[in-house]
Amino acid sequence: MSVLYQPTLVLNKGWQAHNAITVRDALVNVIAERARIVCPKSYPDPAYHYQLFNIEAWIKLDPGDKFVNAGRCHIRIPEVIIFDEFDKLPVRELVFSRKNLWKRDGFFCQYCGKQPPRDEITMDHIDPKRDGGISSFKNCVLACFKCNVKKGGRTPEVAGMPLIHWVSKNGKPCLEKYHRPKTPQWSPLYNLSRVGKFPESWKDFLQNKNDELYWNVELEP
Repeated sequence: MSVLYQPTLVLNKGWQAHNAITVRDALVNVIAERARIVCPKSYPDPAYHYQLFNIEAWIKLDPGDKFVNAGRCHIRIPEVIIFDEFDKLPVRELVFSRKNLWKRDGFFCQYCGKQPPRDEITMDHIDPKRDGGISSFKNCVLACFKCNVKKGGRTPEVAGMPLIHWVSKNGKPCLEKYHRPKTPQWSPLYNLSRVGKFPESWKDFLQNKNDELYWNVELEP
């Protein structure tokens, strides 16, 4: 994937995470002076950490390993930008959709913990639809085709197939059983067209650092 289409976190003027856009769109906003770049903690010189930069000052910094080739210069990709005059609060509720369900569960089967090919991922109703189960975050999970067929039109309890997901324990990811899924907290990651690893610098601005999405994204290859 081109660096221009990698994600950049957007903050409002209160330094709250509000959105996630592409590096290309972030640079367009910075060049147009609608936003400034926040220097991340990953930058070698700590004196610059969390300092704000316009495009003229930013292009003078070491471009690092990931940069945009602008012809005469290499521009370090912005990981976080801030809109100084933008005070809109982040969205806090997510609409149920297949796309958001896939992101919540990180493309992992919630019965075997494996990550099957995308064309073998299905949506499973915990309480079967034939028994009145509705399509919602609290009643739907991702399942590989094999597990979905094995479970059939039964609940996990009847089928003897407990729900499992990836969590962090002592800083290490591991599988853990859980009873029922939850409606996920809003995160800028849900605004991205595809899920992948996000920059380490984002962690300082995301409130839901320990939810399923956070760890599943980190586990993505």
